[in-house]
Amino acid sequence: MSNTSTDDAPISNRSEIFMLTDARNANPNGDPRRDDRPRRDDNDIGIVTDSRFKRYVRDQLTEDGFGVLLESPRFIPEGVSTREELYLRLMDMDPEKIADADSETIAKRFLERSTDTRLFGATVTIKGDANDDDAELTDEESDAVDAIRASLPRQYIGPIQFGHGESLHPVALNDESNQLAVTLSSSTENEQGTFADDHRVRFGVYSFTAVVNENAAKNTGLSERDVKRLDSVVWRAWKNQTLTRSKVGQEPRLYLRVEYSTDSFHLGDLDLGVELADEDAYPTFSDITDATLNVDGLVEQLAAHESHIEAVYLVESPYLTYEGGGSLTDRLQAELGDNRVRVVDPYEERELNN
Repeated sequence: MSNTSTDDAPISNRSEIFMLTDARNANPNGDPRRDDRPRRDDNDIGIVTDSRFKRYVRDQLTEDGFGVLLESPRFIPEGVSTREELYLRLMDMDPEKIADADSETIAKRFLERSTDTRLFGATVTIKGDANDDDAELTDEESDAVDAIRASLPRQYIGPIQFGHGESLHPVALNDESNQLAVTLSSSTENEQGTFADDHRVRFGVYSFTAVVNENAAKNTGLSERDVKRLDSVVWRAWKNQTLTRSKVGQEPRLYLRVEYSTDSFHLGDLDLGVELADEDAYPTFSDITDATLNVDGLVEQLAAHESHIEAVYLVESPYLTYEGGGSLTDRLQAELGDNRVRVVDPYEERELNN
């Protein structure tokens, strides 16, 4: 089925996402159960959880000016601390108007304002009786909170489901960054030195996959505009939201979204079509220019199922090297046609507003 929906209507086509990132002397996702060491499985394959991935996206959406339900504390104003206050802040609407509105209007407003709910779904955690909360709410605000609670379902199933990211090879920890010198000061002591654990991976290439489910999109109102915005936001999120001390050193390298034209169809496992051309050489890698990718499997799968493909959207780092030379963009355009392979500029696309 060709996509004939408008940009603001719920999507009618399924999409599948594949993304590559790398980490150089960084901690992509610390495990609190293991002294915040970078997550690895028993075979030393690096892991980045879907929650970590979505946190970057949510924070970028917030910086872009979009409403987010699960907002980072660093964006929340001082004095706003309870869930009830957060819901009222998200709705950005006069409390009396909320209390007087019907359930359909409230639910529509919530989904319009909560961009991350439209993408990833959410569990609605607002309490049943706002007056029992510690928040100092006015009567109008309490009535508004009760109206919101009564109007929203307990849970929204997210149309976009990311799996955990996994490295294409075993990752080693950088032994030289195991300890971090910290200097503390106080009114009684000028300086006091101590050491804290600081574990990072030396270098790793990570892949992520996701499915954008057109059927679940009907429940959250995920639109074509939302999905096109995601093409931009994901790339910029990985650039902008990894600039903290432990996360710096990560870069997005490849983003690819395949939009299908056939109902309820997707290939699945796009990551299986991408591998290191010389997988035994990974211990010598120090940055992405040392790695050569074999994408034959990915290209062959997409070419073999071209009759099901509406379009392919991609962003590609100039630092990637492929076995056989050239770029993935060129290869896909040769197989699928220029009209179906669309290069995204994540900085031009960032202005996709509600």
